[in-house]
Amino acid sequence: MDEPNLVRPPPHLEGFLLKQDPHQIKAFQGWKKRYFVVRKDILYYYRDGSQASDNRNYTGAIKLSDVDDISEATFAKVPKKSDVNCGFTLTTSQTSSAGGRVFSLLAESPMERHRWVRE
Repeated sequence: MDEPNLVRPPPHLEGFLLKQDPHQIKAFQGWKKRYFVVRKDILYYYRDGSQASDNRNYTGAIKLSDVDDISEATFAKVPKKSDVNCGFTLTTSQTSSAGGRVFSLLAESPMERHRWVRE
């Protein structure tokens, strides 16, 4: 008997964001373009969108159940090519595997930021 084809459900939310490298907070070059995908309770990020089809090649992952706060933010230093400052932060709990980390993210537009913060 053949096994049924298992189809992975489509991601809840996905797209490009800039992510600030926590080790280069004071530098403009500390922002890296990453492709983010929300699947179930996890926010995965990848170096580029072509890797997103394979869950094993992600650069990092954040369990959304570990996130204590999601807030809109304006950052003092953003890349020069970014003409808008549509940032937001994800703060994980102290007891999570990320250990109370703040993830600084930058969307391309106010509407895109709203999509990530509210959905």
